[in-house]
Amino acid sequence: MLEEWGKAAAVYAEILRAFPDDAHAYFAAHGLYHEKLHTFRDAFAVSERWLSRHPDDFAAEGNLAESYFTNGRFAESDSRITALLAEDRLEPQTKIALRAVQIAALLAQEKTDAMAERLAALHAAVAAQPEQFKGDWTFAGTNHFIAQHEGLRKHAWLSELLTAVGAANQTTMLTVIERAQASIKAVARRD
Repeated sequence: MLEEWGKAAAVYAEILRAFPDDAHAYFAAHGLYHEKLHTFRDAFAVSERWLSRHPDDFAAEGNLAESYFTNGRFAESDSRITALLAEDRLEPQTKIALRAVQIAALLAQEKTDAMAERLAALHAAVAAQPEQFKGDWTFAGTNHFIAQHEGLRKHAWLSELLTAVGAANQTTMLTVIERAQASIKAVARRD
């Protein structure tokens, strides 16, 4: 299957060379690179090229912010997400997903105090949504990155948080966020 995804990504990359404004090809290429192939540099590069032509594409900005994270550029991911969260045109699902990535970036930088604040903000953002609210973000690539990262993989709650924020309902998200908050408090007490 990996070989087939690689072939598909190459086809979409070729389409983007011929038709650099083809949004379907961009999102398909980025998704394959990031979520299936875990070739994070390729995902980053395709997003940068896309945004050089489409600087107001907030969905692509979100992809790039996540790609900063999966390329180990945690401070830049945090910074980009902070800027995106100030944008009123982003959908709540996107903002909530980006908040979760930002928490992961802060964990990678060992910024426990900021993480506690961001978890509280994430909880408030999810709680403000209607009861039928559901996430719509795929974190397969980010969870793969976390599983490979020596400093992050020991925090099981992080992948659980991303998975819940990505696809769970509001009630499950809130429960998982509360468990993450308890984990952060325990870490802070040890420090």
